[in-house]
Amino acid sequence: MVRMLLVIKKTIPLLPHIFLYSATVGQPTLPTFKLQGIDDNFYENKDFNKNGNLGIVFLSNHCRISQKFQDHLIEIKQKVQNTENDFFAVSPNLETAIAPDEQSYSEVGDSFEEMKLRSRFKNYNFHFLYDGKKQKLTNGLNVNVTPMAFVFNSDRKMVYRGRIGRHDGKQRTNDMDFYKALTNDNTNKNLIQTPTYGSAIKSVNDMGETEAKIKRYSKETIKLSILEKRNVDFIKNVGIGKLKLIYIWTKDDADNRDNLLSISNIHKIYRKRGLAVITICIDQKENSDLIKRELENSQMSAINYLIEGKDFSPLSTLLSQSIKALTPFCVLMKQNTVIYQKDEKIDKLQLRRKIVSLLE
Repeated sequence: MVRMLLVIKKTIPLLPHIFLYSATVGQPTLPTFKLQGIDDNFYENKDFNKNGNLGIVFLSNHCRISQKFQDHLIEIKQKVQNTENDFFAVSPNLETAIAPDEQSYSEVGDSFEEMKLRSRFKNYNFHFLYDGKKQKLTNGLNVNVTPMAFVFNSDRKMVYRGRIGRHDGKQRTNDMDFYKALTNDNTNKNLIQTPTYGSAIKSVNDMGETEAKIKRYSKETIKLSILEKRNVDFIKNVGIGKLKLIYIWTKDDADNRDNLLSISNIHKIYRKRGLAVITICIDQKENSDLIKRELENSQMSAINYLIEGKDFSPLSTLLSQSIKALTPFCVLMKQNTVIYQKDEKIDKLQLRRKIVSLLE
């Protein structure tokens, strides 16, 4: 039986948690499971019936330490493809228990559909199974953190439990603990454990804290200021944040509602990492109450301006020749250089992917 885990949690914001594991007596066996994969098929123990070792890696899309090992896992799968050894990955998080700012190192969350997005983007060559709602396999193996790896021998007795490899520097795949355990002759080996470092798994027990945070978002003050046309250059050049996202809109834009909600969500996810959001609505001052209500409905607690007039040439300097209309339009800037532009409906995934790449 496995002894009680000793857990040491660092309280520094945005840093993952360290988990250390005590020595064990005996070797646990692989629990029975039946989980849905991103190909929509269900997988259980009998579907992984090679005669060698079987590895299980618990990964979280939003976990930046998990992301460090994605390419290594693809390489490991290639190395063991034609052997009797095999492994699969499991996503263990209840996605609704993950607060927006906990996704600030990722372009996607941990829902089943977002697992598919990450798998396609990275070209995963291994099975990726979802255990976020019931967390039966996750709890059966006492998994509290991602990434975390297990290896079971041909008798499906646990011979390895711990990290994939070192998280704090470059390491060859062949030197990683998980790869060595997966490819070893583990017939008569005792259980080996290593410390792990990563993000705490989210479950229904975390829903209260997440819901409280989301409620606080809804109570944030929404401000709307009048911007004089002559001050538009200030918006383009002001040095706020590591990245600056400017959204230009009117109340009559067809995609206005969806765009405002997308940008509001993106702001909540990445603002602690240095994303500043500025919205500029083009309208008349007498409509300021209506504009503010739109901002309140989308919880746009960013820097919000209203600009009136018909000559918008100062704003048009932000647009490339490929942009068809001034509104709706968003531009992502770094050090006053335009990095990304999009008119009409915002592609939220594309924009998040660009933000993550620039905040690294």
